[in-house]
Amino acid sequence: MTDENPIRVRSTFSQNPGTLIYDTQDIWPLTGLPLMSPVQIAELKTHGIAESQWLAMERHVGLLHLVDSARGNTILCAPTGDTVRAVDKELQENGISAVSW
Repeated sequence: MTDENPIRVRSTFSQNPGTLIYDTQDIWPLTGLPLMSPVQIAELKTHGIAESQWLAMERHVGLLHLVDSARGNTILCAPTGDTVRAVDKELQENGISAVSW
């Protein structure tokens, strides 16, 4: 994809023009999580968890994890309550404790 050939994303339920997606770097890659409310967010500086384990936690406990490659951090987003407690338990099993949500 290049700026000359953007992708247009449109709804199948309306005639609106949709959104054009260009191949450009976004200085604010995460702007919101409208489908998960209310949520708690945590940021991990370092960890030893494999990508496959993150994906398993996403499926099992409802965690969303994002990698901030610019800063080398992992951002965790989980629905408030039982999900956060389940994520904390999974993280502790992987040697990560004292996560600040």
